[in-house]
Amino acid sequence: MAHIKPEHLLEPRDYRQWMKVQTSDDAEEQSNVNDVLFESLSKRAWMDVLLQLVKVSIAVYSSLYNYLFMCLIYPVIVNSF
Repeated sequence: MAHIKPEHLLEPRDYRQWMKVQTSDDAEEQSNVNDVLFESLSKRAWMDVLLQLVKVSIAVYSSLYNYLFMCLIYPVIVNSF
């Protein structure tokens, strides 16, 4: 998730304050980001973070289910025949 910048997860008021604190040239270029564009970036960043959390949660659940099936349930099924 390298494309998500931490500052895009801030509230708009906090983002503007954070941009004032920055002193680099890069920050000066980004300070021209208007509220509408920031809101769009922020929504996209939050959506990507939440989707990644769901994806990881499903992968962990699926892996655990497969592990339990292969270790606990599958031997019982095979030995019953």
